[in-house]
Formats: sequence, C-alpha cells, structure tokens
Amino acid sequence: MSSNQIVDKLHTPEYRAAFVASQINIGIPFQLRALLKTRGKTQEWLAERAGMRQPRISGLLSPGKTRPNIETLRRLAEAFDCGLAVRFVPFSELVSWSESFDPESFTVPGFDDEVPQNEDMKAIADYVQGNSSLASPQGTALQNAIGSGVSTAPMKACQMTDAPALGIHLVPRGKRKHARGRNFKRPAA
Repeated sequence: MSSNQIVDKLHTPEYRAAFVASQINIGIPFQLRALLKTRGKTQEWLAERAGMRQPRISGLLSPGKTRPNIETLRRLAEAFDCGLAVRFVPFSELVSWSESFDPESFTVPGFDDEVPQNEDMKAIADYVQGNSSLASPQGTALQNAIGSGVSTAPMKACQMTDAPALGIHLVPRGKRKHARGRNFKRPAA
C-alpha cells in the first residue's frame, strides 16, 4: 500500500487506531528479530540477557502474539545494550517510519560500538552543544572521530528535536537499582 493510500485511510479514527496498534504489534517483533539476526544471537541468548524465559522471547518475536509492556521493552533494550525511545509522534512520522523500515537492513549498535572514547567523545559533545568549531583543537579531534567512522548525525538529531520523548537510562551491570525496591535512587538531572 502506498503512503497516499495509507493517508487516505487515516481519515477514519478506526483505521488510525488500527494503524498505531499494527506498528506496535508487528513493528516491535520485526525489530527484535532483525537485531538478533544482525548480531548473530539466539532467542536463548536474549532470554538469558533479559532475564526472561525463551518461550516469552519466542512470543515477543511473533507478530501479534504477545504485547510487550514498557518494562519488557526496557529489559530488551538493556539486553541489546541500546537505548529505547517511546514517544508520541504525528501520523506523518509514523507512516514514514512504516514505509522506510527494512528488517533486512535494520540495526542498532550497542553502546560500546556507538560511542567513541575519551577525547573523541568530548569533542563531539562540545561540537553538538555549540561550544567548539571544526577550526578549534576540539574540532580536530572531532574530525578524527568522524574520519574513523563516528557519525554526529544521531547526536545532532537528539539535540534538535522538540518531540516529547521518554528516555530510558541504562545502568551498567552490577550498579542497578530497582525501581520497586528500597534501593532505588532517582538519577541526578
């Protein structure tokens, strides 16, 4: 179905509700399957890392079979060592995402694969925040980081968006605090 056909059908509230539900019930399983495939991992690996049983993972990988809640998605993001963004968007963005999503090319790098270390990270942060230019010493480090394949586009996009978003902060293993337990401490702002 083309984008124009989808937009025409979105004029009815029932279709809009069904479209949003389909993006959750079908989109999430396809993303999870793609992440497992690109990383060469198994359902058993994901179950162990997420603290779930393999049949639960199997259900999450089957479109429409299991509806994950936010806590389940957070645990899966932690298992893949990636972020999770849950946000409200205009229908145009949802249609665009739906039309452009390709499970064969979808991948999300883990933290260690995405974030450059030390000076490169500081240079990118300074540049994104507007505290340096490419002509500064930090700019040289930034150019070196970019030359090594680091992209600042996701960081710029995060800075420039006004869309409401829910950020999930992952904590390194061994330093977890439980939201339901007495040991939970709200992260410093």
